[in-house]
Amino acid sequence: MKRSLMLALSVAALSTAGVASAQELKIGLSSEPTSADPHFHALSPNNSLAKHVFETLVSNDEAQRPIPGLAKSWKTLNDTTWEFKLQPNATFSNGQKLTPNDVIYSFCRLPVVEGSPGNFSYTIKSVVEVEAPDAETVIIKTASPDPLLPNNLTSTHIISAQVFNGGQNIKYKKSGC
Repeated sequence: MKRSLMLALSVAALSTAGVASAQELKIGLSSEPTSADPHFHALSPNNSLAKHVFETLVSNDEAQRPIPGLAKSWKTLNDTTWEFKLQPNATFSNGQKLTPNDVIYSFCRLPVVEGSPGNFSYTIKSVVEVEAPDAETVIIKTASPDPLLPNNLTSTHIISAQVFNGGQNIKYKKSGC
């Protein structure tokens, strides 16, 4: 099982590393993850691994308060609309710049990860639409007021749409992407 985890991590690193030289990554966890895919299974060992490899729009400080992650700021525009401003210099490990399309792709992928025994769609269950009005802004619309959305997004890891989806522009609607 450890060998398959190391292989999965190597594949994940190679798919996003571009021309970086191969290096060994060692991460100490209390138990073995079932997947290196950050959207596959909401299981503690998987979540612990994902926190070492992937980022979220919102992070937590030591008191579990929401703090900036990939989003430098967020605010409500009205009762059901949030605006998230992305960190302007955020990049993936292959040097590719983070875009709103990466956020939208990640949201679209959460509920449809093949073979997932328990995915992360619960983190965005109130979200009905996600838009990108410009290169550094993500607008998230919810079905009803959701003051806990930033907290939920601390578990929603963002992956590269370019690497995993060929960079196609997509739109998130609750009915499907």
